[in-house]
Amino acid sequence: MDTTGVLLPATLDQQLDGDDILAKLSDSIPRLEVLYKPLRAASSSNTTDSSLPLVHSESCQLLLVDTPGPNEASASNVLHHVMHHELAKADIVLVTFNYTTLNTDTDNDIAKKIDNIHKVKGNNDAIYALVNKVDQRRSGDMTEEEVRSHIAMRYKIPENRIFELKAIHALRARRFLADFEKISTCLKKTLKR
Repeated sequence: MDTTGVLLPATLDQQLDGDDILAKLSDSIPRLEVLYKPLRAASSSNTTDSSLPLVHSESCQLLLVDTPGPNEASASNVLHHVMHHELAKADIVLVTFNYTTLNTDTDNDIAKKIDNIHKVKGNNDAIYALVNKVDQRRSGDMTEEEVRSHIAMRYKIPENRIFELKAIHALRARRFLADFEKISTCLKKTLKR
């Protein structure tokens, strides 16, 4: 038995049908209380002014489905069923791209997966692209504008829904906090003397 208390048999595909699997997995996912669903609230006409939606107290579930990437072993039928089921219900789909593999065979595999997402969702409004590892960009590589254009054209994701991510900022912040902690500790020791 795993830590969530859900017993999953070794031959899951054979022993449970898809709905039973989804029910068992869903029962093991913690619930999150939210004040409102921003996408739905923003499109409603119930606003106090032109920009802020009314707050709706509603219990919902936050579920992040981390699907296997193109370089990982092929996923089981169960995972494909879960992914398809959850995509159909999702308000937002975040697709993560590796900047270093744009315009490669891996990029072609991702294109097939995104085509499937478009089929399930029926539109582009819920799909966002996150481009990871852009801090590895070198002179002569695609610029931010070229990356946006490439992803928009190849994957049919609107340019205003494409965002670049740089881990270097988080690394610098973490180093700063570590250095600050060391300085604070040294300063406290010095002041106690």
